[in-house]
Amino acid sequence: MERQPYVTFYDEYGASLTSRHYDDVSGFWQARTYLFLSLGIIPTFLQGRSVLEFGPGTGENATYTDSLKPSRYVLVDGSREILETCSSRLDSSGSSQVEREFHCCLFSEFRTEEQFDVVIAEACIPNQKDPLAVFRHMQSFVRPGGVFILTTVSSASWFSEIVRRLMKVQIASRVTDVDEQLEWLEDRLRPHFSVLNGMARSPRNWILDNLVQPYTGGQLFSIATVLEDLKGGWMLLGGSPRFLQDWRWYKEYSNQAKVTNQQLLEAYYGNVANLLDRRRSPESHGRDSGAQIESWTTSIWERLIHQESIGEFDLRWVYKEGVELSKLIREVSPLTADSLSEAIQWIKAECPKEELRFFPGWWGRGQQHISIARIG
Repeated sequence: MERQPYVTFYDEYGASLTSRHYDDVSGFWQARTYLFLSLGIIPTFLQGRSVLEFGPGTGENATYTDSLKPSRYVLVDGSREILETCSSRLDSSGSSQVEREFHCCLFSEFRTEEQFDVVIAEACIPNQKDPLAVFRHMQSFVRPGGVFILTTVSSASWFSEIVRRLMKVQIASRVTDVDEQLEWLEDRLRPHFSVLNGMARSPRNWILDNLVQPYTGGQLFSIATVLEDLKGGWMLLGGSPRFLQDWRWYKEYSNQAKVTNQQLLEAYYGNVANLLDRRRSPESHGRDSGAQIESWTTSIWERLIHQESIGEFDLRWVYKEGVELSKLIREVSPLTADSLSEAIQWIKAECPKEELRFFPGWWGRGQQHISIARIG
């Protein structure tokens, strides 16, 4: 049977792999409120509306959406165990005013003539075999005047994780037992996790999901891909992080959706270094530098995944490319360049137990949330 992105792996390791735990529930809900506002959506907009969510996981985020009292809430996931966990959570802690419906199927197989006021797809489009096709399929369920909330991941924003994945390849070349790999990775990455405030799941589950899970045949899915694909009648509404300052008067927007999306694309490439390293003070740079960084990191990611798919563990190529990439990055983010150089040398030496200066604190901005509005 063909492996399905996410679904097969989650079925093997159980629903707990996707679960989140928040000690400060009030703080978590405040964060979700801020996220919706950053996306241009006042939370009360959902009250009495229809919502379709793809990949709700075990339902932690869904409890917030449910609390906003949409009239109808349809949830779709390919893993029966995960969907049942989500259903139980909403049944026990959700609003009694919400009509819920659950569908266990692959995203591409979901069918309905119904269109929705809000469609949500968090952390489930990137790494699909054809993420653009999945995105377009989900788009088709947004009614005119509705909003699509989704997350994107680029090779630059995820590059710190890609470099950590090299550690997994390094240990896999010597140790085949997954439990032994996990123990080794947890030990080496402990200082890295210590800098992440508010980490909502265990290091072991994070490692399984991001470093061990096979992404064979999958592709990343960036904001640039979304913007380049948007047709007339669609426009970016908001995002987290926000990377565009637009000084035009509102009357200048008439029939300008295509122009605006192009401006956003330019702004995106001018801020790639800010996605590459969350420690960097937000500052734009040249478009060409951003495009080069993204192209180079994409090349490394695709080659690494190809090697994993054929069971090859020779990393000599990446040591050379990592040095060249660090030279390019140094022009826009010296701290990131130092982190990459240190990481490459450390992994090349088979990750000895020693204190590192730069690499443990290097995390990119991971996934980005964006909202697009169907305005025509």
